[in-house]
Amino acid sequence: MFQMKTNINLRVSFYTRDKKDSEVEQSPIMLRVSYEGKRLNLGRLPIEVKPSLLQANRVVSSCPDAGYINRELDAVKAKLMVYAEDLYRNNALTLSRLRDAYAGKRRTSFKTIGAVFNENNEEHARRTQAGLLTQGTLRNYRRFAQSFLDFILMRYKVKDLLVSEVTVAILDEYRLYLECEGGYNHNTLIKLLRYAVNAMKYAEKKGYLKDNALRDVSYCENAVDRGFLTTEELQKVEEVELNYHFSVVRDVFLFACYTGISYRDVYNLREKNIAVMNGHPWLLFRRQKTDTLSQVYLLDKAIAILDKYLYERPYDGRLLPVYSNQVINRDLKKIAEACGIEKCLTFHLARHTFATKRPVVERFCGYVYATIQYDGGKEYPLQVDANGLYATSQRVSVVNDPNGGGLWNYIAAFNLSTIHYVTMAE
Repeated sequence: MFQMKTNINLRVSFYTRDKKDSEVEQSPIMLRVSYEGKRLNLGRLPIEVKPSLLQANRVVSSCPDAGYINRELDAVKAKLMVYAEDLYRNNALTLSRLRDAYAGKRRTSFKTIGAVFNENNEEHARRTQAGLLTQGTLRNYRRFAQSFLDFILMRYKVKDLLVSEVTVAILDEYRLYLECEGGYNHNTLIKLLRYAVNAMKYAEKKGYLKDNALRDVSYCENAVDRGFLTTEELQKVEEVELNYHFSVVRDVFLFACYTGISYRDVYNLREKNIAVMNGHPWLLFRRQKTDTLSQVYLLDKAIAILDKYLYERPYDGRLLPVYSNQVINRDLKKIAEACGIEKCLTFHLARHTFATKRPVVERFCGYVYATIQYDGGKEYPLQVDANGLYATSQRVSVVNDPNGGGLWNYIAAFNLSTIHYVTMAE
């Protein structure tokens, strides 16, 4: 007799199509399963017996073929229990899935999409511990997974789906759910959908799925114009009177405007990241997002902000008292209101302000500065990659550099044979 490894309250019953008091000599044996108060008929078996001889799911010994028939019934029950245990281990046991498995519709495995989410996120957690992902990214992945499971529960009244049950139609319904119930903007919605698609690809790669219905599904985010602060708006932010808390938020934001550094990289700056080259301080660090080396020439205003907090540095040695990104973005909107700026002020806007209003030469993902002039006196950034400066126009002239020739001496040290100038529209 088959013994269950797990305690599943599943009952397998055998009965004849005809009643026990029927006078028929042979009646087909029928199969029924019960689980959690529900039952489902699985059809007839290829075995017939006199109805009065089938008692308590067994054929009585007086039947000539009792031994053979009972072995067949045991085999059917054992087969159902194996499928049930496999489904139960994957938190996917339902009578309909058990019926499909018994009928030969069994998939590569009974892995559920929730189990795939958990397994994939465990790998992401190990990458986070190794410093390859941020805690914020890991939290987002877990939130994306929970969002999909919440949708399944709301729409289909089940806690999970087999990966083989996830189809394009379900994904389309999920998108409608996110648009109508979640209130997400397009790009956030695309990230949630893309997470589900990538989870299915992960399941296919792991061998949990043979035919991935979402294999060819892809999504594109809309280009976002985050804008930038004009010179006049930047001056308003610099000059507005604020209390200590908001002045710290303002100074950290301005520091990013003067350096073009992202929030996380500003947060991570330590004294060891300051170096002096050609008599001027630079920031040398690796970007957390890409692990690329950045070399940032410090403008005088950026140096002044660092000096301001020289004796107010956090206990962990960071150069600036940076609040959380959420707090900064919340308070920047209040600062914008105090300045009469109608734009949606966020920390990331500082990078766009820097790139647009503070001309920059980029080398190995680092920045040095020069003021350049094109046509009617507008300022544009200079951009350099590892192979040198790439030109879109030759009508750019250098007006001055911030360190009396030091900038161009620094560039010459990289042995760039030819410098081509780039103009970028505001």
